Amino acid sequence: MKYLIVLLSTFFIAASVSAAWDPASDINNDGIVDIEDFSRLCMHWLEVEFVQVPVVEGMDYNDAEAAILAADLVVGNVSQRYDESVQKGHIISQSPAGGENVSPASAVDLLSSKGAVGDAAGMTWVYIEDDGSNMKDTAGNPIDGQGGFTGYMSKYETTNAQYCQFLNDAAASGDIKLVSGVVTGADEQNDLVYYDTTQSSSQIAWSGEVFYVETFEGQDVSGFPVACLSYYGAKAFCDYYSWYRLPTDFEWQAAADFDGSYVYATGAAIDFSKANYYEDGVFANPEGFSSFPYTSSAGHFGEFGYGLCDMSGNVCEWTNYGASGNYKTLQGGGWSNDKSYCSVSHKIYQQKDFMSHNYGFRVVLDE
Repeated sequence: MKYLIVLLSTFFIAASVSAAWDPASDINNDGIVDIEDFSRLCMHWLEVEFVQVPVVEGMDYNDAEAAILAADLVVGNVSQRYDESVQKGHIISQSPAGGENVSPASAVDLLSSKGAVGDAAGMTWVYIEDDGSNMKDTAGNPIDGQGGFTGYMSKYETTNAQYCQFLNDAAASGDIKLVSGVVTGADEQNDLVYYDTTQSSSQIAWSGEVFYVETFEGQDVSGFPVACLSYYGAKAFCDYYSWYRLPTDFEWQAAADFDGSYVYATGAAIDFSKANYYEDGVFANPEGFSSFPYTSSAGHFGEFGYGLCDMSGNVCEWTNYGASGNYKTLQGGGWSNDKSYCSVSHKIYQQKDFMSHNYGFRVVLDE
């Protein structure tokens, strides 16, 4: 308190010798700012009461609001975020923290849970907060002003099983059609190509009644990344399950390069023990297939960085960045690309309707 008194004394001494008289400092309204005003201010300050912020974390929002109002405080900004551990509608965190002393009528900001992530397609999510400040271009120069990524990113690339579910759901709702083995939008104004079941590397087929994941060389590949789909096919998946979207190229990179030290999504280096790609005439082919595609099961090589899998290798991933005209970018490289394609900063520019056995995607979910 003695420091506050010294500060106030300094203020009033300064005010008393100042050429400009401030009526706001003349508390007794006698036309002079002097020690009398200072004395009255100190008396008033000593009369001010502080209130303790209640602990509302974990409470239902309505109960939290009631506790805050009962403490003679007000609810400030309320934001929301998906959270696997906090029940929907309950408080994840607060600011100021519970137990702090503040002035009456102060605002308490709340972060409320949206509950577990909506997950019709069975995604596994990783929550990421990365401001993108450490991103670099292909030459190793800092990238400024592109932002980063905050939200949920799928831990794995979207699998055959997940995309097959989408095809069946969208077929049942009349949102797609099958034309000569190629899946397109059903609307006459939206007949864009999504997925090609006729490609030799396609692992999803049509039975005449439903889509199903084929076995490949006797192996169940339901948990392998879907390929042979266009940008439109990846976007259609996101649009159908409306809470999903594709990441932008720099959102993807911010997640892949971790703290900025990663050259590849596997760290400073990459080899066949860390990722599925092609080098010096050799395919990694970790599953030992005898024919294309040489994809591997999602998560085969484990987690890197923020806990993501296969950000480098396996399949190139469509992003929602439009290079120009009818082009979008893919990142991360795939099983048939050499390691330069697997760097976190490398971009592939491709037409949106192109379908390749090397192209897939993963999704993100905003907080």
